[in-house]
Order: sequence, then C-alpha cells, then structure tokens
Amino acid sequence: NGFVAIKPNSPDAKQGNYRRNGPGIYTHNRDDSLFHSEKIIKNNIIFEQFYNGMQVYGSENAHIENFKILDNTVFNNGLICYADSAKTGLSGYYNIIVGGNADAFRNKINGNQVCFFSKSDAKGNVKIGYNEKHIMHHCIIDSNIFVAGVTYPAWHFGPLVINNALNSKFTGNFIYGNSVAMHLYYYESLTEPWHGDFAKEFSSDYNTYIYPKDKNVRPDYFLFFYQAKDKSTQGFSYNLFKGKPGNWSDTFGLDKHSMEMNIADYVKKPGKALNVIITPDDFEPGMAKVVIFNWDSLPEIKTDLNKIIPTGNEYRFIDIQKYPDNTAAISDYNENVIIKMTGLKASVPIGLKETSVMVQPEHTDARFGVYWVQYFPYSVDLKMKEGNIEASFKDAYGKEVQNPPFLRYQWKKDRIVLENEKSKSLTKPSNAIYEFKVIDDNNLHKTIKVKLADGRIVEG
Repeated sequence: NGFVAIKPNSPDAKQGNYRRNGPGIYTHNRDDSLFHSEKIIKNNIIFEQFYNGMQVYGSENAHIENFKILDNTVFNNGLICYADSAKTGLSGYYNIIVGGNADAFRNKINGNQVCFFSKSDAKGNVKIGYNEKHIMHHCIIDSNIFVAGVTYPAWHFGPLVINNALNSKFTGNFIYGNSVAMHLYYYESLTEPWHGDFAKEFSSDYNTYIYPKDKNVRPDYFLFFYQAKDKSTQGFSYNLFKGKPGNWSDTFGLDKHSMEMNIADYVKKPGKALNVIITPDDFEPGMAKVVIFNWDSLPEIKTDLNKIIPTGNEYRFIDIQKYPDNTAAISDYNENVIIKMTGLKASVPIGLKETSVMVQPEHTDARFGVYWVQYFPYSVDLKMKEGNIEASFKDAYGKEVQNPPFLRYQWKKDRIVLENEKSKSLTKPSNAIYEFKVIDDNNLHKTIKVKLADGRIVEG
C-alpha cells in the first residue's frame, strides 16, 4: 500500500535516498462541544506498508481527538522496499504513531497487537505523542501487546515511546523488548519537583515487561526524560526490580502490581507459552481474525475455535501473509485446528517485478502468526410447522439468529433441486428424504439430511 517517490529526500543525499509514501491508515478526527464525534478503528490487519502502518497524525491545523483504536493487528510495516537506490538499507517505519503538531485529546488505544518480528532495523514500533511541543491529554493505553527489538540483530529499538502524556493511563499491557521496554519523555509538562507530580499525570500498573532469554543482565525498563524549566534535560533509567532502592515502582509509586521477567521464565507459567487471540468480525458473520503468539516456537500448534465455529461446519484457515491463498483447504470443523508455524512463505507483493527497490517480504518466524478464518457461522435446526419444514439458525453461543444475512438455500429430493431452492422453508413436503443446504457468500455451507414419515421428521 503505497509507493517510492522518484525524487530523493534531499539533493545532496549520497546514495539518492528515496521517500517512501503510503501508510495503511492516515486519519484525523475532531470532537467539539456541539457534536460528539468518535472515530473507531477496529479489528484491522495492517502490515508491510511502504510507510507507517497507522498514522493518526497531522499539522498544527489537524485534530487528533476522540479516537478508539481497538483490536488491530499491526506489524512489520515499511519492510517492503529499500530506502535508497543502492539497495543498502532495509528499514521499517512505525507500526502505529499517534500525535502530531497539535495537542491530542481523549484517545484510547486498547487491545491491539503491535509488533516487529524481523531482523531488519526500524524507526520504531509505537509512538504515542509526536514531539516535545505538544501534549497527549487523557490518553488510555490498555491491554495491548507491544513487541519489538527481540530478533537479532534488530535489537536496539524498543517497543514503545510515549511523549508528554498527561492525565493518562497505561494498564494491562504486555511489553517485550530487548534493551528498553518504554521511553517516557516529558518536556516542560510537569511542575517541579517532578518526582512528586509525575504519578499524578501518568498512571501505570498491572503491566507485564519481558526481555529475551539470552540477555545476561536485566535491561533498564524505563528510560525517563524530563526537561526542566531552564530547558535542561535530565535523563534517568529505571528497572522494575522489587525491593531494590531507586527502582521504578519505589521512585514513582507506579507499576506496583506489574511484573518483569525473562521470556524463558515467562513461558514456564501455565498458559503463557501460547496465546491465541480470536476476534470475530462485528459486521460480517463467518469472519474472524486469529493472532498467535507462540513463544516456544513450536513448529505447529493445536487450538480450538469452539467459540466461533459450531462443530461440523465448513471453514477455511488463511495465513494473512499468504493472502490471497487459493490453496487454503475447506474442512469440516471438529473441535481442533492444527496450524503450521514454520517453513511459511509470504505472498509476492503487487509491483515487485516493476519496482527495483521493492523486496519480497520474509514471513514472520514461528513466534508470531496472523490468520483470517472464514467459516459457516450457524448451527441449523429443522422443524415441522403447519405442514412445512422450517429452518432456524443459532450462532456458536446458542443464540437464535433471525433472517441471517448473506445466505442462499437449496432443497433437494432424490438429488433433484426443488423449485423453491431460495427459501429456508420447504412447503408441504411429502414423505421422503430431503437434503437442505445453506451456503454463505464465501461458498461455505452446512448440509442436513431430513427424513419425513407421516408428516413428521423422523431423522435429521
């Protein structure tokens, strides 16, 4: 999604550096006293853009207000082309950036998975608050997964940068980085003494901070920078060690219930080595996103999709990095799905042959996978009513669904399609065996055979 500009960034660029254009989403929003304007960006998958994955950003005339950025999966953006004509630099851009040349207000960043799983460098993973001149007011950052700098040699950039977040909360997040989990910058934002006032402006707790197993020394998890009134900048680094004088929790009273540990110790905890996140689509039944964190790097995993797919229904499981994949097999769901996590290849991007600076993206390693599941979402029940056979539908939770959308119906008798094939009811059937087939818009179906005798359903 995007392109490489023909003109270099600057006339004196030694290698003719190109400007890359095209974020996955570039957006503004205004919320004023007259109209409550809320913008929701939810359940998207954004990866391998030419530029930033999601850019909530603008000039001094732009508005960054009242966004809800929810349940998105954003990873490895900017790694689809070289940055220069000499093809010497493959570097990513930010996966998510929120903030610009104006103050931002009332934004929520909840339930997202934002990651770099790549050996290549990047400008950064997530940046909340664009620069030192403007403030993020009332920003809620909750229940996200931020991962970056965990694949050698791209170890030096951290998972998260937060600038000037006031009256803001950071809770329930999972942060995995090699050297620094979080950079916190404050520029003329707090009244002195800043030690006492900081916890009033930034609330942080119940987070999980993880570092790689091959680190011999725990990293400093928080790099805290504060610019005093005299414009001098003081930098401090902290870790989360409990009971150690001068640690992050004792100094500021923050993250009292958070934990930090080596990834090797973390995966030993029950249920932590594998995290499967299933997010059904709000707007189209039979679609769901599945995100997998496989911290033990198992070559394949087994998981169930019982919460979304009724047993026996057809489904197909598509690796989003291989999309579109016409070879994805259609199967009947029976309690478990086996997912291959190694030896995978990404799709060939459009324009690769025509653009010399584009590259074939590498598939993420076994620790991380993103999938799109298409499935027939309903269980089907057939009953006699006033001499007709009528079909009713329930979702995977057992809730009845009236007139479900996107469905076609087909009745057969003795392998012959009946005239009323587009109806979910069969009018005045005779004693015989019928086949009822329901087909959705992805050509996934559910078939039931029903036998009638003496005007009653005796089988099916």
